[in-house]
Amino acid sequence: MTTPKDKQRFAAFNQWMERVGGLDAATRITGIARRRLGEFGAGRRPPPASLLEELAEQVDDAALAQRLRDAAEPAEAPHA
Repeated sequence: MTTPKDKQRFAAFNQWMERVGGLDAATRITGIARRRLGEFGAGRRPPPASLLEELAEQVDDAALAQRLRDAAEPAEAPHA
């Protein structure tokens, strides 16, 4: 089941991937297998927080960097 945090991570990752020029460029930049990045981009597997943090450090767009950092933050615990 996709959580709101997963959706936030997918959206931030997809924005970054579009910014760098797509799946092939993302594969070259990260060194991660194209298939795995495709899973992140298609919403089948949420990108790990560590990857989002790393991408935030590399991107030259301050707003996108902040979006990636926000997405990398842990989800808030539901109130009991």
